[in-house]
Amino acid sequence: TFGEVNMRAKKLKALTPISNTLLRESGVNLEGWIAEDLMRKTRIALDDAMINGSGSQYMPLGLKNNANIQTLSASALALTTPNDMVALLQQANVRLENVHWLLNPIGESWLRNKAFSSGPFAWSDEMSRTGKLRGFEFHSSSTVKYTKETAPAKDYADFWLGDFAEMMFGISHDITIEMSRDGSYTADGQTISAFEN
Repeated sequence: TFGEVNMRAKKLKALTPISNTLLRESGVNLEGWIAEDLMRKTRIALDDAMINGSGSQYMPLGLKNNANIQTLSASALALTTPNDMVALLQQANVRLENVHWLLNPIGESWLRNKAFSSGPFAWSDEMSRTGKLRGFEFHSSSTVKYTKETAPAKDYADFWLGDFAEMMFGISHDITIEMSRDGSYTADGQTISAFEN
């Protein structure tokens, strides 16, 4: 169906307080290291918003909370699970233009270790040789849900398969890194003046 989609910008920021003394007396390129770490953390937060976002005033609507997403519930990971998930996409007449798997690293490990009763691994060879599962690229991210329960001892993981040509995710500004040597910041509810420190 066609309809109007209102995209409202949300703001994502990361803050790292660091002393001027450490910046001046660092023997390595500390500013560059911090900038790279902030960008990595920002990419993880974007992944998390895309998958798990609540759709609130401050968070985009992620795949997990979209009522129109097909689901396949299984009490255990079976050899047929990847095939069943591909069949669900095909059954829904999805175009299959930009299909990707999103896996938790633990879930990826489960797939790699899944073996036929005769011995050989079912998916590990394809995943190692081509970086694909059932012919579609896969990506591992800790933002894909994984739950470990102790009593009873059970592990759960989400597996995502979708045509991302069907998804819109807007970025209004690229990542910007700024440094203030005399600003203030809030830590644990207390305002701290970087200038005074």
